Amino acid sequence: MPNRRLPIVVLSLLAACGDSTTSPGTSQGRFDFSDPAGDTVATTASVDTFPALDAIEVSGSTDRDTLTLTIRFAHPVQSGDQAPNSVVARLEVDADADTATGIPPTTPFEGSARLGVDFYVFIPDTSGTGADVQDIATQQSTAYPASYGGSDVTIRIPLAALGAPEDSLRFVGLVGTSQRATDLLPNAGSYTIGVASALPR
Repeated sequence: MPNRRLPIVVLSLLAACGDSTTSPGTSQGRFDFSDPAGDTVATTASVDTFPALDAIEVSGSTDRDTLTLTIRFAHPVQSGDQAPNSVVARLEVDADADTATGIPPTTPFEGSARLGVDFYVFIPDTSGTGADVQDIATQQSTAYPASYGGSDVTIRIPLAALGAPEDSLRFVGLVGTSQRATDLLPNAGSYTIGVASALPR
């Protein structure tokens, strides 16, 4: 079974990531956010036999009833959780832009990202090839497709699986390998995606 949690021991180290050169903003329909290259966390431990996966872009769209989200890395990545360049990630999604609902984001986001996290998105899912969406309130998880191409991983999730947000959703992410977390998305604050025009009325 894939590692569901990125190693906790490195979470405090991730606070050392530099500030983003592009402030996360709001987009309607399509979105494209950059993340600085080379901002991964170094370690002197033996786990550095695995590469420090470096996310450099988060892009996608909210077309019709589906969120399509692509994470691009500085180097090739693959599915599963055993190979050195296999992506292991956790996204924390605030589906209603309300900090009073959900739970606080996981350290080190708390304080810099003011979210009420309603859903987790885990990459990979238990099959090693997709992504799991977990409803925090019910603890129920559902798998959705993911595809890998070169340095990209793309996931497609029905907006209904994220609480059918009416206006926007916000999220933060933590990416790495099965050995350790290596990069924050974004380095501070959170990403906001406008979704109102994508939802059926």
